[in-house]
Amino acid sequence: MTRSAPPACSEPPYPADDDLAGQARAWVARLASGEIDESELSAFAAWREAPAHREAFARQRALWRALAPMREAFEFAPEPSDAATTATAIPAAVSPAIAARTFAAAAPRARRRRVAAWSVATAACLTAAIAAAPTLALSLRSDYRTGAAPQRYALDDGSILALDADSAVAVHYDRQQRRIALLRGNAWFQVAHGDARAFRVEALGGAVRDIGTAFEVRRLEASVQAAVSEGLIEVASGARAPVRVAAGQWVSYGEDAPVSAPRTVATADIAGWRRSELSLDAVPADEALRRIARYRDAPVWTLGSFAGAPKISASLRTDRSDEAIAAVAERAHLRVQRLPGGALLVRPPAD
Repeated sequence: MTRSAPPACSEPPYPADDDLAGQARAWVARLASGEIDESELSAFAAWREAPAHREAFARQRALWRALAPMREAFEFAPEPSDAATTATAIPAAVSPAIAARTFAAAAPRARRRRVAAWSVATAACLTAAIAAAPTLALSLRSDYRTGAAPQRYALDDGSILALDADSAVAVHYDRQQRRIALLRGNAWFQVAHGDARAFRVEALGGAVRDIGTAFEVRRLEASVQAAVSEGLIEVASGARAPVRVAAGQWVSYGEDAPVSAPRTVATADIAGWRRSELSLDAVPADEALRRIARYRDAPVWTLGSFAGAPKISASLRTDRSDEAIAAVAERAHLRVQRLPGGALLVRPPAD
């Protein structure tokens, strides 16, 4: 099992060391806020000493600047990057104390922004900063976590775990049971038998218990779905009796919703992401983009309302994520703009 070690400094919080782009985005957002203090600036100076960190920071700062024309087009506040530019221009050899004084001289300019005016860049960097803390917490809690590509693992008992992109689980084996917590995303299990301990997958307060099977569990924002490739499972949520689900069936439940009645699904469609397949059935366009985005190293941002966009029904390739996004954009009449660093900005057509 792999577990990321906590970073040496956690102010401001940023993802684990295997995500330099996330760390850099968090620092850009924090520096641009105009609210960074001396201890944080010292931490930034130390972080930026590594050449790889400097390069990652430069790329993310270029992305911030590239979005400046959109702020002007939408009459948003002036770019809060004066302080960030000044601070990040300080050579790594300069002491943190000097860096702090230089930053303090520039910071008031950044603070004089209109708080109510949100630009695309502000939203993007705030999203990165807000997402950084949960990502760090997730890396500390999880035993297996994936990036932009699905991965396959052999667990200690011989069971097979397949994790979709942007997914994470924590594994807890003891003498009584084998327990898996699905922390994010989608997971498929081929359970090894001949082990008397119960095998359970927990998510959003419910549990899926194996009764000799292979099955997928999908954790969505407010619900969980479980589908059986072969064999049988029991799914429980709340105080109600568990629901048995056989091969070729799936159920769902929510934090405040009981387990649904089993519904039919083609076994070939279960965990299609293991074969780089993504099937969409009448999915809202912005949700389709979010599902595809998990298979990209660079982010996909959406701007504006997608309420009027047609829903998407399609079979797409996750290993060709940009082609998939282009297909969704064409069907929903969306505009796609490529930004520095490979990020994409997707908007509905202009009125």
